[in-house]
This record gives sequence, C-alpha cells and structure tokens, in this order.
Amino acid sequence: MKYKPVIIFFILFLSCNNYKKVFKDFGLHSYYLAINVEYNKQVMPIVIENAEFYSLIKDDSLSEKEYVDMLGNLLSQMNSFEINRKMLYDKLEAYRVDIHGSLIKEYADKKGDDLITIFFNEDGVQSEKLSNEEKKVIIHLLFKKNIFVKIDDETGFIYIP
Repeated sequence: MKYKPVIIFFILFLSCNNYKKVFKDFGLHSYYLAINVEYNKQVMPIVIENAEFYSLIKDDSLSEKEYVDMLGNLLSQMNSFEINRKMLYDKLEAYRVDIHGSLIKEYADKKGDDLITIFFNEDGVQSEKLSNEEKKVIIHLLFKKNIFVKIDDETGFIYIP
C-alpha cells in the first residue's frame, strides 16, 4: 500500500498555497479546516468542515467572500478565530482536537507524504478504520502540512480529492 512518489508530489504540489479552494467549498461534505478558536483567552483547536463552520459563525453581515478573506487572513497570520458568544464556543467543543494526545505526539514530526503513506491507500482514501478522534487528529496534522481532505458520505472515510 505504498503511495507512488509521483502521486505524492502531485498531491503536495496541488495542495500548497491552495487554501482558497478549501475556503470556497460550501457544498455538502466540504473540505475540512483545522483552526484555532478563542473565547475569553481560551484557545481551542478544532477540525470542522468548511461549510459547517461558515454556517455556525455567519450572521447577516458575513458574506461568503468576506468569510474566505477572513479565513485567509487568520491563517496567513497564524491567528485564532475570536468568538464573542459562549454558546458558539460550547457548540464548537464537539470539534475539539486533542493536540496533546499520544497520536499527535507519535505523528507530529512526520512529513506529509509519510502521513499519506501511513493512513491512505493508493487512491488517496483512508486505508484503515479510525475513530472520530483519530480522524480529527489526522485531519489536523494533514491540514498543517497543506494537505486537505474531505469525507465520503457513504463510507465515512476521509480522502484526498
């Protein structure tokens, strides 16, 4: 189940600096985001589908274009998304990623292509069953390495489009 080097290069080449593709995806099962949210100086890392995050944070004044620009600015400056409503922060708790767990520690120093080889088959589909918590950690690690994933609605497996 080794990923071919040419495919790995192609995936990484397409993924680099391609955040806008991720941010502009508002369809069913959009790309995943791995960002930090902050409420009252408490920072929480989350993994959430782009369309779902937009629907949770938008109000009448936040257009899709403004949202895309806002996310681009957040990530380019490595800032957290500041939340001013406790209820929203509590809802986002379900998307929290355990960045201090053993899985993160085991794989944090791996290169993106190594993570792909470990967790995905030749077609870019998750190769083994993972718990929801494990999926969130893998998505978080991949996102930080500019590798973006979606979820298949039939299998529930993550994949690299």
